[in-house]
Amino acid sequence: MSSVNFTPLLFLGFALGDTTTRTFAATAAAVWILAGVYAFASEAPGKRLRLAAFYLPAAAGGIACMLAANALSFYAAYTLAALSSAGLVAWNGNERARKAARIYLALTVVSEALLLAVLMIAAGRSWSWALPGLREEWARAPEAGLVMWLLTASLMIKCGSTIFAGILPLQYENAPAGAAAALAGASAKIGLLAMLWLLPLGVPGFESWGAAYVAIGLSSAFLGVALGLLARSPRAMLGYSSASQMGLAFVAVGAALIAPRTAGIPALAAVVAFTVHHALAKSALVLGSDASGAGRSAIGRALDAVLLALPAAALVGAPLTSGFVAKLALKSALASAGPSPIVEAATSLLPISSVATGLLMIRFLLAVRRSAPAQQTPPLLGRAAWYALTGLSAAAALAGPWSFSSYAREHLLDPHAVWSATWPALAAVALTAAARVARLSAPGMETGDLLTYGHDAGLRAIAWLAGRVAKRTRPTAETRSHRALVLDEERLFPTAVAMGVFVALAVLLAVLLARAG
Repeated sequence: MSSVNFTPLLFLGFALGDTTTRTFAATAAAVWILAGVYAFASEAPGKRLRLAAFYLPAAAGGIACMLAANALSFYAAYTLAALSSAGLVAWNGNERARKAARIYLALTVVSEALLLAVLMIAAGRSWSWALPGLREEWARAPEAGLVMWLLTASLMIKCGSTIFAGILPLQYENAPAGAAAALAGASAKIGLLAMLWLLPLGVPGFESWGAAYVAIGLSSAFLGVALGLLARSPRAMLGYSSASQMGLAFVAVGAALIAPRTAGIPALAAVVAFTVHHALAKSALVLGSDASGAGRSAIGRALDAVLLALPAAALVGAPLTSGFVAKLALKSALASAGPSPIVEAATSLLPISSVATGLLMIRFLLAVRRSAPAQQTPPLLGRAAWYALTGLSAAAALAGPWSFSSYAREHLLDPHAVWSATWPALAAVALTAAARVARLSAPGMETGDLLTYGHDAGLRAIAWLAGRVAKRTRPTAETRSHRALVLDEERLFPTAVAMGVFVALAVLLAVLLARAG
């Protein structure tokens, strides 16, 4: 692997590594820059400095993650990006945004603690922070099973898998439009890069974990769509859609774990293709949901509708889109994994997941059309940033096959492959039309689903315990002060839980490293 090393800062090192690293970095940089243009153009002048205080560190950390040359620099950049993003989630300052930021911050601290445990165990085994070769060292260690549990849990939180699907719509719905587009396009991709660097891809002995990753990916793909269909706001729908799309990347990685010798390279191509495709398409959709149709003539609204439909069609995997290329690459990875029940199930369910995504995208487009009259007209510079991201998303369909997957290159114009990508979109249109004729409607659901309900249940438990304590004490000034403090304790509850997990993992690390020594 050829690389260009930058001057180290303390123990941090960054490099322009192989093609995968450069592709991730270029995609993340494009998303952060164009979304930043929209964010600063559409924000009030008096709030731009405050926005920069959170956006610029998040962007620097997000791009630096892609260029990290060792585990220490990756973790430092990962932490900078994740914690700075909390300020973007809490941007509006209302109770809903503060609740979203508390949940996001709590889960982020847990995810970072799990990742730190993995990095410390791996570095302790190899006596090196260098990312190349780090996974081979811990994969042969006696505690490899524990490392896989910790790493899988961290990746599930970061990518919004299964029960953690609500973390993504909480970010998308509460951050400013430009910042939400950046988080949608670049934030979860750090988790995909961590998969490629840290999971034991190419190392035999993790076949059962591969089946688990495929199962996690399939469940996330369908659960994300189901929750998205219940969401009320367009951006929340996009958040659940991202959880669904990240599930497909889990499926690709699972194929590589099942067949490390034959599926490793096709799975790598699939993850890279999904990264580029989803980053550009999803960030374009977030910006489009904010800018589309606002203050436009009939012709302008029609043009905006077309531009919004293009990345939506890409997420469905329509022919000649970047999503079509990504799903061809995923089919290649599954075919390379060989025959097994879980792989055959994934192959059979892949077109059904496209139908489900099509239903969600149609619901999203209809929701955007209904909300457009209430939107403010974005500045011309912000609209230009949206057009640029949409153009890059469309261009990825042309550049992708030649760079990512030989299978996609060979089947790009194959009639059978084109039809396999066409009928799910047609089925989604037909099912939507049938639902409208039957006047079926989905019930609304609070954004964040299980995470929000868990957060509220935890606060109710604290309030109940505080009430029980208050009844046993006299209403003195001291008691009244205690009751005032309870409110602050409620706000800090999720972070307290997260820090408890962090401390527990630190103790576990100390024990494991002592045994290793």
